[in-house]
Amino acid sequence: MSSPFNPLGDVLSGRALGASFYKSGPGSLVSLCRALLAQGRNAVILARGAADMAQLTALLHLFFPVSGDPMAHRPWAVLPAHTPGQPGMALWARRWAFLNACVRDNRPRILCLGVDNLLPKWPPPAALEHNSFELHAGESMAPDMILDQAAAWGYRRVGLVSQPGELSLRGDLLDMFPPGYEHPVRLEFFGDTLENIRLFDANTQRSLAEVKQVVILPVAPAILTEPFLTQARALWARLAQTGELSRASQAHLEDMLLKGDGAIWPGLYYEGAVPLERWLPQDSVFVLAQSSSLRPRLEEQEYAWTTELEKLSTAHGVSWPRHQIVWPEGMARRTWRDKPQLVFEDLVLGHEKHGTDLPERKVENFADLFWRPDEARRPWTTLVAGLKTWEEEHRQVLLSFHSAQSRRKFLKLAEHEGLTLRQEPPSGRHGLYALVSPLRRGMELQWNNTLILPEDVLQPGAAQGARPKPDKGFKGLAAFDDVNPGDLLVHRDYGLARFEGLSRLAVDQAANDYLLLSFDGGDKLYLPVDRLGLVQRFKGPEGAEPSLDRLGGTRWKTSREKARKAIEKIAQELVEMYAFRRVAKGYAYGPVGELFWEFEATFGFEETPDQERAIGEVLEDMERPEPMDRLVCGDVGFGKTEVAMRAAFRAVLDGKQVALLCPTTVLAEQHYQNFLKRMEGFPVNVGMLSRFVPPKRAKMVEEAAAKGELDILIGTHRMLSKHVSFPRLGLIILDEEQRFGVKHKEKLKTLKRNVDVLTLSATPIPRTLQLSLSGIRGLSVMETPPVDRKPVETALVDRNERMLANILAREMERQGQVFWVHNRVQSLPAVADFVRKLAPGARIAMAHGQMAEKDLEESMHKFW
Repeated sequence: MSSPFNPLGDVLSGRALGASFYKSGPGSLVSLCRALLAQGRNAVILARGAADMAQLTALLHLFFPVSGDPMAHRPWAVLPAHTPGQPGMALWARRWAFLNACVRDNRPRILCLGVDNLLPKWPPPAALEHNSFELHAGESMAPDMILDQAAAWGYRRVGLVSQPGELSLRGDLLDMFPPGYEHPVRLEFFGDTLENIRLFDANTQRSLAEVKQVVILPVAPAILTEPFLTQARALWARLAQTGELSRASQAHLEDMLLKGDGAIWPGLYYEGAVPLERWLPQDSVFVLAQSSSLRPRLEEQEYAWTTELEKLSTAHGVSWPRHQIVWPEGMARRTWRDKPQLVFEDLVLGHEKHGTDLPERKVENFADLFWRPDEARRPWTTLVAGLKTWEEEHRQVLLSFHSAQSRRKFLKLAEHEGLTLRQEPPSGRHGLYALVSPLRRGMELQWNNTLILPEDVLQPGAAQGARPKPDKGFKGLAAFDDVNPGDLLVHRDYGLARFEGLSRLAVDQAANDYLLLSFDGGDKLYLPVDRLGLVQRFKGPEGAEPSLDRLGGTRWKTSREKARKAIEKIAQELVEMYAFRRVAKGYAYGPVGELFWEFEATFGFEETPDQERAIGEVLEDMERPEPMDRLVCGDVGFGKTEVAMRAAFRAVLDGKQVALLCPTTVLAEQHYQNFLKRMEGFPVNVGMLSRFVPPKRAKMVEEAAAKGELDILIGTHRMLSKHVSFPRLGLIILDEEQRFGVKHKEKLKTLKRNVDVLTLSATPIPRTLQLSLSGIRGLSVMETPPVDRKPVETALVDRNERMLANILAREMERQGQVFWVHNRVQSLPAVADFVRKLAPGARIAMAHGQMAEKDLEESMHKFW
């Protein structure tokens, strides 16, 4: 195979107008663009659509990492797709940033754009020459001047800046989000002096970094300043005179100018609108990705523009001349015609081959690299062996991670294997590189011995708040607005009473409002509203009707004394148990080994900072000689189960048994399936005990646990029976401890005296939380949601069949599942029929506690 740099040299020297490369892909394309850049030439990449653009952009991030300094030179720029429709400010902010990058200086760049950007007409380069300015810290500049200019450029005033094209003035602070910046900027003035310029986070509004200067660009396609305003009106008058623009359309455009709305197509605003080619560097080499698909894409978009403009005309009653807004498809193709160009095709079919092969293979999953079944079962060991082999073969291996945190995690694991990875941008040297980019798909460049592997391919399947001050006193009501007649209230001194309503009485010629409380035997007490703090709501089981206390009786005093003694007893037991655990000698685990690092590497997600800290705290507790007692508190889906899995695996590696207790059968089954999948490929035996397990199978599980043949046993309170024993119990994991009954907790006390205990909870009971906050138990709080986790939406709506049907249809369309919860077993079949009516094509099953165990298990397994 001939070197790709031979035909590339012919193009650069002018000996050839173009060169073709076959069997290739995006990795090879970007590699040759880097070679063009090294030769001092500009490269313009033309891609077909959004998917190709995303892949190419990710590769540019990989080879040319973005600097933290917004003013630093970036050798590449990306122009987003230009789909048909009315101009939007957010997209035009990115377009102005791209146009500014094209003309900022004479240094060579890689410009990546979708071919559909060649159809619309663009503002002339002169529009940017006098409509951008650079602000420097310390210079004199009146904020009003910036506001006036920003209004003409399309900026919108808002309360808090969060999107490009927004600004907000609060006293001496002017917040703006100009094009070309990842974060908005905060300008701090003292009078007319610009003292400081800072970048800040749009979500938290907190400052991120101080910068010395900032470039302000327009955000609207139409810059509402002279001479463009006069030229635009002259253009509209001429088009109206020739009949190309209706009078209604002209009036609509004039109205937009009066409102300061610059969302006007450049071809319909600028007298000298130009093709995009006028903005591109003159000596550019055009790099055509999937060149055979570019012309069909332009033809599709030309038709789409025609259709969209017709729709807009029908919807708004105004017509827009298409020839003023977009170029014909043939005109757009002139951009790269007769220009130096590199043509890339992944297939040769349908082409007369007259170029160079640059073989590039897609790597989309772990099996594309390691195809043997036994390799997938031990992915970390397999990957480490592969990396060492590739390094010995003098290959260049680029590993791409989604974040710096996930890269740090990998480097920490790789260090234990004796692997050293470079973190600087890749050069021509072979070796292993660990980089950060949004790349999702991998590739092997066989022609230059390079592997590019994203994090997704490497993995198959792939701050605590202030402590609240305790209130030990009787906490009464603060207001009686939400207390209704008939409600049960507890008086601090007299006990349980019923609220009969509010009465107004005059005592000693002084009128006041009183709460009327009725006690047992018809006794009544009038409580002044200013002494509302003496009563509180009764808290008891729902639907319970306890007996009222009698005024002057002894029952309330006796009940309080019993409660006090019960609390003292519980406190004494807790103190004794935790004091024993402090002096008791538990099992101190040794340092983690290679197998644990391999297990950690098989986690298919990126740990959140809180999750990483919780795992570290749990492992640190296990290495101490005192028994661990730690509460891991976090919302549903925040990764508490993975913390438990790491602890369980650590215990099993040291020959200990693990018991995981769950309050419900369904939760036990879920944990069992998750543990089985997570422990697959490792020498760990996992069992389950619940009512889903047949008696014969349950007996076998109990015998295996008693013999020490079972490493991890997952189950409900059935595990606490006298038939279950653990000769090597080292760790108890409690999921949602507050949902276990009193008898179960008494049994747990005997198990917890000298073994490690890890409690998981999203809503810990006050006693558990108090023990953790007071330092008696360890506490790990997980407040950070996983990456890309969508917030839970909660809505209270009326029973509207049409709306419910739409919700179910939307969920079915996205291949989702629906839990429909009802509060009565007797009417559940009727509810199921109602749901079948709403979603005729859905598979619907019922599950409730009164079903036969076999039927319930079958329904739950079908849902999973």
